[in-house]
This record gives sequence, C-alpha cells and structure tokens, in this order.
Amino acid sequence: MLCGALLGCSAGKVVVSDTTTNPAVNTSINSDTNAAISPEADPNTHHAMASHEGLEALVPIFYVTNRQLEPVSSGREGFGSDPGVVSSGAAEVSLPTLPDRDVVQWPTSSAQQGEPAVAFKTWSPSNEVDLAAAIAEHGLLDQSDTALVYIPGFMKRFDQAAEDLAEIVYGANFTGLPILFSWPAGENPVGYGRDTEVLTASIPALTSLLQTLLKVEQIKTLHLIAHSMGSQAMLAAILNHPATGTPLEPAFGELVLYAPDVDREAFVLEVLPRLPARVTRTTLYTAERDIPLLTSRVYNQSPRLGAANPDVIIAGIETIDATTVAPWYDKHNYHLTPRAQQDLGLLLNEGKGAHERPTVTMSATDAGVYWRLLPAEDQF
Repeated sequence: MLCGALLGCSAGKVVVSDTTTNPAVNTSINSDTNAAISPEADPNTHHAMASHEGLEALVPIFYVTNRQLEPVSSGREGFGSDPGVVSSGAAEVSLPTLPDRDVVQWPTSSAQQGEPAVAFKTWSPSNEVDLAAAIAEHGLLDQSDTALVYIPGFMKRFDQAAEDLAEIVYGANFTGLPILFSWPAGENPVGYGRDTEVLTASIPALTSLLQTLLKVEQIKTLHLIAHSMGSQAMLAAILNHPATGTPLEPAFGELVLYAPDVDREAFVLEVLPRLPARVTRTTLYTAERDIPLLTSRVYNQSPRLGAANPDVIIAGIETIDATTVAPWYDKHNYHLTPRAQQDLGLLLNEGKGAHERPTVTMSATDAGVYWRLLPAEDQF
C-alpha cells in the first residue's frame, strides 16, 4: 500500500486547515514537495502551493479525524498516526488533469510553481448547527443535496486518504459534498493488530459523524463508502443507527464496500439482515488475488468478504468483480482506477443498479448472478 503504487497518489497534494486542536496552527501536507505555508498568512486562511506547472484540478473536501495533530516541533507536519481528539476542517486536493478524464467539472488552476493556487477558511464545527452553517458557506451543496462519507483502510496516512477521496470524487464526477473520516491508521505493515484496536476505538466518532450529518437539513441523501479494513467501522456505525423499521425509507443512501476486510460469515449472518432497514442498497466490489485480503484471511483465520471466490455471490447485495480493471501488481486498490470510479458515478449520480450500468457485464452461475467490471476496450 505504498503511496507510489496508487493511481494519482504521488502527484496529488493536500492542504488542510484545522483549529479544533490548536487555533494557532495551520498545516500543509504535501506528498510531493513538502512546501510550507507562509508564516505571515492569516491563521484562518490557507494557500495551496502548486507542485508543478500546468493545469491541476482542485477538489474540495471536508474531513473529520480523530488523529493527533503533530506539533511543529516534531518536524513532521500534519496529522500523525496516534489517536487524538476529534477535529474537522476543509481541504483542497490538487490533482493533475489526466488525459483520460472525459469531464473536468472542478475549478482548475494554472498557477506556476511556487505561486498560491487556492485559499480557503477553516471549518471546525462542534455540532450539527455549526456543521450546517459551514456546509452552506462552503457552497458544495448549492447544486446538490447529496453527500458521501468515505473511510479508508489499513496503513493509510491522512494525506493519502484525502488524495484517494479526491480521486474517487473526481473520477466519479460526483458533485455533492465529499467527507473524509480519517482514523489513526499506522504506517507499519506488521501493525495489523494495533490498527484493528484503534479502528474499533474510532467507531463512536464515526457513528457520531453519521448521526450529525443525518440532521443537516441540506443533506437529503447520504452515501457511505468504505475501503478494506475501514469497512469494519463503517458497518458498525451503520448498525449503531436505529432501524427505520421499513426498507422503504432507509436513513442512508448507497453503501459501497471496496475490498472489505470483513469476516464473510459474520457479515452474512449478523450484518446483512440488518442493512435493508438502514441503507438503500449495498454494492460489494471484490477482486481475485487480493494479497492484503489473503493475508488477512490467514491472520484472522476466516474468509474475507472482499476476496473473490466461489462464495462471492450473496443474496441481497450486488457484487461487482473488479479483477479485470485492477493492475496486476495491486488487486486491492482498484477503487482508484478510472473504470471503477466511472461505475461508481453511475451508481451514485444516477442511482443505476448493476443491470442498468454499461460499465459492467452480467455473469450467471449456479449460485446466482454477479457482475464483472469491464475494462476500457469493452466499455460502451
């Protein structure tokens, strides 16, 4: 899960502003240049520094995190991997304008290297009233009443997770409000046990975020997206919400699980029966030869939900096999491929089920039907 192996990760840049923990601190997280913010800058305003010449797409996101803000004296700017108090803010993620993007809907910057590309104000709501005001001020819901919450998986730094969400939002052409929940994942490949404990401890914060967003008047539809280990917390937070009692009016919109590192049997027996009264639809993305999930299976001694196998078909959810679009060297992060994002866009933006999306093709087996994500040459 190295940053350089992820589509768009090494080229992206994240600038964040947060005052929940320390009002005097403004933090620049730059995965490429580590450019610093001018100390004379207004503490409530932040500037992103262009990392290269040419056009960049600027994707605005909100974030909520229970990571500890690293002190300036540590020499490591930004949010670290230690747990801390819950804080929130706004971020602008710059992405290169890639040649295979059909739609460029986001504002772009042609700033030369070293020049300020964007400025924005701190966003640190403490309750749903402040949250609603901040959302209204930001303007992302002016043309849409839809929001999504994304939670990343194992070994994802704050900046990496922000870049991933920006890639997803940009690739899916999602015009609503994107919100990142970044939990204190570590950076140690052998820290799976530690991360499991930290993720479990983060469930109350994620639950609180979802409950708060449901009370924001401007948000009519709230989609939920989780990757890998993050799926464990997302499912727990969903089940912490009381059922509506009827599948006709679920609280949440689409639930999308990418490569979920979740016990398959426990999901089928304990979680799945409780989802219809809470989410509109559940879409499961899987892939063959997913090394992290194969490793997790050995560690947890149980099959993982996101690993494609003969039991991949589960009644009540739509299963998408993304094996063909995932690069050979990484069958775990296919949610960062343009094809997977295009498929997601049809799901979130148009509400199309798998049988309506030209990005997938149906495969019928004795166990039932699942869908395969089509590579570029087979699309449309």
